[in-house]
Amino acid sequence: MKKLFKLIFFVFLGLIIVLAIRESYENRMERIIQKIVTRKKFKEVDEKFVLDFQVNYLNLFPIGKASYAFEGAVEREGRYLYQLKMTAEDKSILSWLKPAKAMMISYLDISEMLPAYLFTEIEVDGKIKEKKGVVYYQEQGYMLSEGKRYLILPSTYEPLSLVFYLMQMDFELYKSKELNLNSNQSNYRVNLDGQSKKEYKIGNNTYSVWEVDISVRRRKGDVMRHSLEAKVYFLKWGNKNIPLLGKAFTNLGFLSFRIKNCLIGLMGNQNEF
Repeated sequence: MKKLFKLIFFVFLGLIIVLAIRESYENRMERIIQKIVTRKKFKEVDEKFVLDFQVNYLNLFPIGKASYAFEGAVEREGRYLYQLKMTAEDKSILSWLKPAKAMMISYLDISEMLPAYLFTEIEVDGKIKEKKGVVYYQEQGYMLSEGKRYLILPSTYEPLSLVFYLMQMDFELYKSKELNLNSNQSNYRVNLDGQSKKEYKIGNNTYSVWEVDISVRRRKGDVMRHSLEAKVYFLKWGNKNIPLLGKAFTNLGFLSFRIKNCLIGLMGNQNEF
């Protein structure tokens, strides 16, 4: 029996070592850029975009996949708004026992680029576990969530619009910034700090990648609840910043994501790499 336990232990240890080496190699910035840009996983499709990510736990174990998309202008309740959509799916080794999916859709005011509506849906084991809608009244300084009114601060974002903002942000001009976040009830402070920019030479091209620190804290009450400390690497591509790799300390533990596929447009061009 002891020999069996030893065998299981060493097999598990070997698996951890293999995963650690593999993820260390795959997380090299040159490797990520090369796979996305030079291997035809980076395509321009007018002004819309879709970004697909792999999500890991402890930077080792694949636990899910996520997709983030900008779907352009749509009409909703008599006004044209930008639509953002994110989907996530559990892909851990035990996901077949109780599969889980989540979806968020955000509608942004085109002139202010701030959220007007946010819809969230969580599905567990094929059944809807949670469905929620939030309406933002940015000028009046409040939001409605499940029929209840909550105060918000000026220029309040939610997760999808925050990512969209980061993708448009000029890190050369604004290396540090404080933003407001609220997707449910509580107001959060988001501190952005563009630490550094590094150039990567791949083939005949040079690519610029910004390293950005992101800190999220509640403004009142238990400041550590749902807090987040993250480091995200953005590839500068035309007038956009493409999130390539992220590492975050959350209440759920250490999570990381790495881009797998990218479909993005630049001012209507449709060139393929």
